[in-house]
Amino acid sequence: MEQAQQRGTHKNHPLLERFINEFSRTFNSNKWGLNGRYLVSRVVARVNSSSSSTDLGFSVLPPSAFYPVDWTRIRTFYRASTNDQSEVIWSRKRLMHLRKHNFAVHLWNRESKKLRIEERSITHRLMSASCIFCNSSLHF
Repeated sequence: MEQAQQRGTHKNHPLLERFINEFSRTFNSNKWGLNGRYLVSRVVARVNSSSSSTDLGFSVLPPSAFYPVDWTRIRTFYRASTNDQSEVIWSRKRLMHLRKHNFAVHLWNRESKKLRIEERSITHRLMSASCIFCNSSLHF
């Protein structure tokens, strides 16, 4: 439910039961995304389209809020900027954009698990500044 932004929700929130029911009804481990972001989108769309719906204090953010880089370009987030001024500027602007517009950054593990996080790369800078689980384990 990575795409969900909750405002003042709690463990008995009406949507949580709907998410669980949808998950148990439609789970398929062979279809990427069906069980996560698409599940949230399906349930919220149904709630919003029903004539008896009330404001449940829940909205779905666009995928770009969590997936700011396509899996085919994830390597660029792991490489450090060279001394090329245009590359340094691009990296700095990209990092500022991520910090301002994203709630999370999906790192596409299938594509990135063997990549080394280079010091001064976008991933390194994000993890150094934001990752509460990573700071003590960053090794380069």
